[in-house]
Amino acid sequence: MEYTNQINNFTGCVPDPIDIRDYVYKPLGANVLDIDWNKGYDIEEVLGHKITPKNQFKSYSCVGQATASYVAVLDKIETGIWNENSAKAIYSQISLGLNRGAYLRDGMKLITDWGSLFEGKLKSYKEDGTTDELFMTDKSWFNDEISKIAKTLQAKDYRLVNGIGIDIFANAIKDGHGALIGVTGNNNGTWLSEFPAPPKLDTPQNQLWGHALYAGKFKMINGKKYIGVLNSWHTYRDWE
Repeated sequence: MEYTNQINNFTGCVPDPIDIRDYVYKPLGANVLDIDWNKGYDIEEVLGHKITPKNQFKSYSCVGQATASYVAVLDKIETGIWNENSAKAIYSQISLGLNRGAYLRDGMKLITDWGSLFEGKLKSYKEDGTTDELFMTDKSWFNDEISKIAKTLQAKDYRLVNGIGIDIFANAIKDGHGALIGVTGNNNGTWLSEFPAPPKLDTPQNQLWGHALYAGKFKMINGKKYIGVLNSWHTYRDWE
């Protein structure tokens, strides 16, 4: 694999505050431990379509990027047609402020309550093909007419995965055609590798960052369970 992007602190996922109104995910099967890790799950095989990674560039829009990827997947499952979804339509409405990122919950709540837009309707990139925090948080595009269009991409509901262990997350991916996940990372030299490593327990808090990703795969690799995620750092495909 070849990686062209360098790791930086432009990530942007902020841990969700507790909300007792959340619906909690419960597996559709009888037992989450029945997951077939050797068979695995691959959303690209389900879709018959390779998902192109998004690129958040120098913005903190990872929640918008991951949510937009998930919306596009769900839309393809329902309609059979792939349309890129606008990360800007999501992030500009849920941003906690300039350079402050967003909550995962707010991304899912927005697409449930308001909907979303295709990338062709609201571009997430400037004319030069890049994007940044000011562009992604701009809301001058918002109006009542475009909100009516957004209703066509409303999700039915969303659920919180609060179990412990990798099996329940794999089960949620299988049941939900993927899932949104938040991770804590640091620039430890592994995030451009195939298997990024978590921060060490003694990593200073000011070196940690939160990042949102769309997870759509899981499988066993050399006897170890792995979940595959799609990053928003463009050519970086850490689930191949």
